[in-house]
Amino acid sequence: MRKVISLITILVLAVTGVAYAQMGRGFKGEVVVKSAVEAETLVKENTAQLKGFTVGTATEVPVRRGNGYKVAVTDGMQNNLYFFVTPFGGVFGPVTENAINSICDGSCFKDGNCAMGMGGSKGMRGGKGYQQGEPVIITADQAKNAAEKYLLGLKGYSIDSVESFSNRGGRYISYRVYVKDGSDNQFYLHVNPWGNVFGLMSYERTK
Repeated sequence: MRKVISLITILVLAVTGVAYAQMGRGFKGEVVVKSAVEAETLVKENTAQLKGFTVGTATEVPVRRGNGYKVAVTDGMQNNLYFFVTPFGGVFGPVTENAINSICDGSCFKDGNCAMGMGGSKGMRGGKGYQQGEPVIITADQAKNAAEKYLLGLKGYSIDSVESFSNRGGRYISYRVYVKDGSDNQFYLHVNPWGNVFGLMSYERTK
């Protein structure tokens, strides 16, 4: 089956050289988001193609330059999810409540070291924790279990399939865990070899 993945919401993945090149997007440049209303508007644009999503209010989060915004959303099953909007127009999400709390504790944004951990289940900062010794996720079943833990407490989410791919010159194996929500929106989670879970990420899959 041929898969065409189109990102609707861009999350930062500490995975490959391409991902490293993308990390600066949304965290550099001119400050363009200066109010909660502007942050909410950006999230509405990013969720326009998702069924059942409602955008709530934005809360300021201090960052090194200006203010970022934590924007609450609900999906069709009334799960509470969140987006983070940087002062430079980057929109990251949706992520779970546990994930947004771990990355929005204030200190990581003030010192500017959050890019690597955006969306990570362990709230990594500046790449700390990306490679944590020997891999702990080495099978598809282990990746699925990590995804299930990340989604714990969310109503209506189910795992569709798991796909592996190699990174770092084939030395390590990571996984994409494809999931659906109660409104039939399609997402995937990225699970790296050290057990960090990134997402949700929207995509379109075609045969």
